[in-house]
Amino acid sequence: MKGMTCAACEVRIEKGLQRIEGVESATVNLATNSAVVEYKEGVTSVEAILEKIKKLGYKGQVRKEEEPHAGAQEEKAEAKTA
Repeated sequence: MKGMTCAACEVRIEKGLQRIEGVESATVNLATNSAVVEYKEGVTSVEAILEKIKKLGYKGQVRKEEEPHAGAQEEKAEAKTA
């Protein structure tokens, strides 16, 4: 997720995603620049979700399960310095 600068961005994206028919839940995290969206396949799609994010003025992309997010990398860095 790119383009978020504040907590209001989080709320705006969450509310926008939750308005999509078929989206069961959407949680956006500014600290990790990520979102977790649960949706019903066949009712909506990843493409529709990404398009909604784009229409809201942000950039989203699908992250593979095994890819760490920014927050995970920061947690590892903090653990090494502690």
